[in-house]
Amino acid sequence: MRVWTISGCLLLLLAATVTAQQEQTARDPVTGKTIPVTERTRRILVNGKPVYFESAESEARFIKEPEKYLKEPLPCPVLGSTAPPSRDARLVVNDSLWYFCCGDCTGTALGQPGQYFKKLRDPVTGKEFTVTPDSPHLLHRGSRYYFATEESRDRFAADPGKYARIPSEP
Repeated sequence: MRVWTISGCLLLLLAATVTAQQEQTARDPVTGKTIPVTERTRRILVNGKPVYFESAESEARFIKEPEKYLKEPLPCPVLGSTAPPSRDARLVVNDSLWYFCCGDCTGTALGQPGQYFKKLRDPVTGKEFTVTPDSPHLLHRGSRYYFATEESRDRFAADPGKYARIPSEP
């Protein structure tokens, strides 16, 4: 009897976990639609948090003018104060958008990338790595890219269009 009770509880727990995973949703900021979130849902990180999209078209519209769709003030990664998203205080780092309260804070973050962009995904290998002051990096169309290795940086430099998704400059 006890075995059946434990088995039943485990089955209920498993069913609840699967249901919770199936029910995760987000609002696409471009279309306003509520969409299911899966491993394949398109996303962009904004100040380290995911923003999800229902389609490539929606994502492309967001990338073109993200400030139009970001309605809430965001916390500055340097000072912690909140400010409305502004192109003038924005950095694009490894295809993620980072908004700061002012231009001085963007300079601070770039001067100490390991402190403000602790973990990034290498745009070539897709692997997460810890950013250090010595991390290989380059600038492409106004966007900053940091790499886990010199080899990744060199592969990116040889064909940036293959890896870069979000230009800082149009």
